[in-house]
Amino acid sequence: MRNNLKDLFGSEKPSVNKFIYKFNQLPSEKQVRVLKAVREAAFCDWNELPPYYRDFLLSLFSRYRTETLDSLHQDTILGEMTFQLKNPHLILRVIALLEGRKNGGSPCYLDVAFCFLLVFPFPCSVEYIGDCLRTKFVTIDDIDLLITVGDLQDGAGHIPFKSK
Repeated sequence: MRNNLKDLFGSEKPSVNKFIYKFNQLPSEKQVRVLKAVREAAFCDWNELPPYYRDFLLSLFSRYRTETLDSLHQDTILGEMTFQLKNPHLILRVIALLEGRKNGGSPCYLDVAFCFLLVFPFPCSVEYIGDCLRTKFVTIDDIDLLITVGDLQDGAGHIPFKSK
């Protein structure tokens, strides 16, 4: 599959812009094969790829995060291994609280959003979820809901809750 990418780039160092240009020049049936080769290179041949191909694939998949997720959910077993959340907006606010700004820095919210959507299907783009993570905050009502749903009692797998 890496050979298909080598055929596309020849001796040139791969880049996303070159890929898009060359890809758009191809007939549609060849585009399908090239996309399959890209996925196979990324998911099957990763350890054998030289660093510049890894950098290219990472840049390509990062630029097209939502499309990458759609492909993973529709064309691989990962689409069958997701979990439908009852309250995704609450979970997003909790993730934002736990993974948000720390020590003056902040995470790449698009990376966090991609990981969230990989596991929890939600009909929104990676960019939208990233914006939610960046701007939505846990409220007092959220904390009340977590306490109510959390059922802070002793039980199997739970650490006993002791108040002071």
